[in-house]
Amino acid sequence: TVCEDVRRRDRLMPRMPNIYLEAQYQQRLWTPAVLRPAAWWDAQDLSTISISTGVSEWRNKGTSGVAVSQSTAASQPAYVANGINGLPVVSFDGSDDGLENTTTGLTTGTYTGQMQVFGVFHRRNTSGDGGVWFVERDTTRDLVFSAWFFGPTGQNYIATNSIDGNSNMTIDSATYAKTAVPYIHAQRHLVGARDTFFIDGAQQTVNADGGFTGLATDITGSAGLTLGFRASNPSVLGRVNGYIGELIVSLEDESARIRQLHEGYLSWRWNLPLAANHPFANRPPMIGD
Repeated sequence: TVCEDVRRRDRLMPRMPNIYLEAQYQQRLWTPAVLRPAAWWDAQDLSTISISTGVSEWRNKGTSGVAVSQSTAASQPAYVANGINGLPVVSFDGSDDGLENTTTGLTTGTYTGQMQVFGVFHRRNTSGDGGVWFVERDTTRDLVFSAWFFGPTGQNYIATNSIDGNSNMTIDSATYAKTAVPYIHAQRHLVGARDTFFIDGAQQTVNADGGFTGLATDITGSAGLTLGFRASNPSVLGRVNGYIGELIVSLEDESARIRQLHEGYLSWRWNLPLAANHPFANRPPMIGD
């Protein structure tokens, strides 16, 4: 009978130690693959990483297929198998490490002025100037998704920058970038508007610096992209001293619910807490959510 079949299935299905592993075993977990993001760098997927002296190439599981690489051995970030909560990461030294594609960005072609960036990051330094996670470039401007600060009591910054560096946006969070702990980053960029920014699922207060509200025109991606530094001005904005565990980029203007699904996915995969009122603070996102 149907009831007997159900009971037989339940007896054969192993009990998992937590709800995440149980949903994973049952193939019910939501993942970004459902949305086919433009870019998806995943340090837990070793098949996407080539290691020479350090990480010489990090391939992209997203639809664009744009990989980043580093041919100079001394500037290759390290692959660390036990980086964030016992999980593998790509580690940048804050001195000369960086990965890049010098010819092809994500926004080449049909980009219409929006980008969403989701990531698991860990800054090791808690003072000083520096920390650019991801940059999309054209020949005259950069689109920067970053976090840095000036001294232990200085302002914290996130940015959607013109290449001259005058278009910064500040955030008021006293803990962002100063606490050397892993965190979940979510940032929504829309041309002509001020970015919205979330840490561990909680929205941050963002103020415009100098009246700036956002780049007025699109980025073309004709000069490629970088991870861990800003090629056009690495000495001023600095290089990341820390880990990238996972970085997902969408070129769609995603809804709040899609942002929450990404945050929930990253939280449970990397064992990082979300804000208590987040819909996925106590369970992972499932297919159908």
